[in-house]
Amino acid sequence: MARAVEIHEPDDLTWALGERRVSVLRALAESERTSVAAVDAAAGELGIKRGHCYRLLRRFRAHPAVLPRTLAGWKARAC
Repeated sequence: MARAVEIHEPDDLTWALGERRVSVLRALAESERTSVAAVDAAAGELGIKRGHCYRLLRRFRAHPAVLPRTLAGWKARAC
């Protein structure tokens, strides 16, 4: 039997984190070439590691209209 999924709205802090990540990632994604130095700078600004920044950037480039909550780690929880 499938488990029900309970969807919660992200709190204000999570939403703000997502919005911040979107603004940094948008600037990075709009550059023609992404250097390691630019990714390192973005990662430092966001307080994350380089690998995590690359994963978020890849997700953002695949879906530029992504909601901030998906970039902040917000997920629906299974009950």
